[in-house]
Amino acid sequence: MVAEYLRTRGAAEHVVKSGLVGLIRSWERVVDEVESGSYQWGMDDWLNDIDIRTLVHEVVQALPGEVVLGLMRRLNLADWRFKEATLSAGGCVWGDDNARDHGWTRNTHWWLYRVPPTAEGLDPRD
Repeated sequence: MVAEYLRTRGAAEHVVKSGLVGLIRSWERVVDEVESGSYQWGMDDWLNDIDIRTLVHEVVQALPGEVVLGLMRRLNLADWRFKEATLSAGGCVWGDDNARDHGWTRNTHWWLYRVPPTAEGLDPRD
């Protein structure tokens, strides 16, 4: 079920193979890096890393609750840590036009509106 969905989204085969567990693991690694203060990548990398969380969101929304229930505690913990370790951005990191086109808001896709405190040039206000 997860693999089919990821394939329809055009995910790379290694992402398809790792499934939702692998996506959450990847998100946790991003959170670890941000939380430790060692995130020193640029905007393109940040967008790719944030896309992991967007894909997790889409998979969770597309699957029955019982499929993802066991992973939600792990995801919620990573999300809480991410919120604590990042700063609110001036707007969507993908830009306001993309946010409008995709229906992203600070409430529904909050991770798209946050930046790591250690990385310069990632705030859309700049």
